[in-house]
Amino acid sequence: MLKYTVWGVEFPSVAAIARDARCECSYARLLARIHSGMPIEEAVKKPPQIVCWGERFNTLLELSKDPRCRITYVKMVQNLSKGMTLEQATLNFYECEYPITINHVIKQRRLK
Repeated sequence: MLKYTVWGVEFPSVAAIARDARCECSYARLLARIHSGMPIEEAVKKPPQIVCWGERFNTLLELSKDPRCRITYVKMVQNLSKGMTLEQATLNFYECEYPITINHVIKQRRLK
């Protein structure tokens, strides 16, 4: 049977870790983090808050639901993976001053 050791204590299951008062996240989040390969010591910690427009958000999904975010959650994640800042990633393409994206459009227009 698989045992988990966190805080120097051995637990019989992930559910037992989630029930412990020292665990700062829910069972579902803890399980997802462990399955994604995150070390248990990191997985039990509260996720860092996201700061955008001077405000704190718990998740990118929460940020995407803010009225100031002008694009979908999926597009915002794509923008972040391109190296944009949070503020840039929440804007529509034509509002963003991101040189790689603009150069890409210029190249595409030249190819036509």
